[in-house]
Amino acid sequence: MAGKGSYRKVILELVLVSGIFAIVSVFLVRLYMSANRLQEKAVAVSSATVCCQTLAEKLKVLGVEQTLAQYETRQEEQYYIIDYDAAWEQTEEVCYQVAVAFTEAEEGLRFAEVLAAEADIMKLLKNDLQAEEEELLLCHLKVAVSEAAD
Repeated sequence: MAGKGSYRKVILELVLVSGIFAIVSVFLVRLYMSANRLQEKAVAVSSATVCCQTLAEKLKVLGVEQTLAQYETRQEEQYYIIDYDAAWEQTEEVCYQVAVAFTEAEEGLRFAEVLAAEADIMKLLKNDLQAEEEELLLCHLKVAVSEAAD
């Protein structure tokens, strides 16, 4: 009888250790997945910032017409939309979108807003970017564009 009790203790220990291992494993997998999502978001924000910064610099240096001629754009309302894939290459497979909008001229200058978001940026822009939707943007820049550069 004493031998049966020791086997039960060993089995109970094995079950307990297996249960603890399973719980810790689930926690570690969730932690890894969260870190992976954060890393993907950071890469997207970084790539969007570089893309928008490049576009904004081109708008300042080359002007509106020459810059927009370098990209495959389509116009929706007052926005020029540029589609990008997951690698931030221009494509028809839309993963990210960059929108450019121009405001009225002020003292010889007009302003261009450059915004980047995941696909369907127009859905965000039609809602006038409420505070909670502002967080969905990957990048939002505003740059002065000279009228003379056109």
